[in-house]
Amino acid sequence: NQRKNSKEIDTTKMKFWIFIILLNCNLVFSQNLVPNPSFEQYTLCPSGYSQLSYCIQWEGPINDDSDYYNTCSITMGIPYNDGPFGYQPSKTGNGYAGLWMYNGVNNNYREYLRTALLNPLLINECYYVEFYCNLENNLSLAVNNIGLHLSINPINTTSTGNVLDLQPQILKLNNPVIN
Repeated sequence: NQRKNSKEIDTTKMKFWIFIILLNCNLVFSQNLVPNPSFEQYTLCPSGYSQLSYCIQWEGPINDDSDYYNTCSITMGIPYNDGPFGYQPSKTGNGYAGLWMYNGVNNNYREYLRTALLNPLLINECYYVEFYCNLENNLSLAVNNIGLHLSINPINTTSTGNVLDLQPQILKLNNPVIN
């Protein structure tokens, strides 16, 4: 009877170790498919608005009007930046992108950013997506829906500030971007 209990314990230990090994294998094979995810790498230090293209692997699909902030810059630096808009630290590292998602003067004015994934997404695979948004400290208006659109081909337009007619596959609804 003692021998039987010993085998049950060994079997339980074996199941536990197999679970740990499988868990570790899953973690080893996970990867970030977004290049330069913290906007760290750049070709030129930003000196003004609409310079997202200075950030390696990132650009704006609408005349590249999105902004790039990095600690290397005096005018577009972190955490003090952007003249009247104030103080905004980055979530991680030394850089981030800035977008107008709503403009009180022209309600339909929008800015976007895009990048190509490092590898294509595979059918029937599960992916975890995470991105951070934050309202600049001295702004008083925010949006309550932010989305992510995935496309095989790059989205291009020459119109400045137009709302793109795209349906996001990932949508963060009714969650206002506030400090």
